[in-house]
Amino acid sequence: MWYRSNTLRLLWPVIRNIRVSFSGSAGLAVGGDIGPRTSGRSRELQYGDSPFFRVTQAEPTHFTVIYADRLGNDYTLTVPVRQDPRNDGEFNMGIDWNVYTPLAPQLRWRDYYRLGK
Repeated sequence: MWYRSNTLRLLWPVIRNIRVSFSGSAGLAVGGDIGPRTSGRSRELQYGDSPFFRVTQAEPTHFTVIYADRLGNDYTLTVPVRQDPRNDGEFNMGIDWNVYTPLAPQLRWRDYYRLGK
């Protein structure tokens, strides 16, 4: 199974080194940059080895997107994924793209100064 991310639209920041993973899977999509005022897509993520589609999960599952700004500071975005049951006893993936958890690094004033240049 393959996943292609939704289009990301950025107004100002440049993001680099995009990494996308799915909990419970060993797959990792690495690479790609998104420049100012452009849209971008992540590389394809293979997550067919995850038991998510066959077995009810006790713990919440999620996609994790990690990206870096132009100075290498990592930012994390977590998107929860729910299991929607199918008639055959397996599950489909349900994603609400409006529900996510951002995590930004703790930057010092000097970092903000360097970012503003």
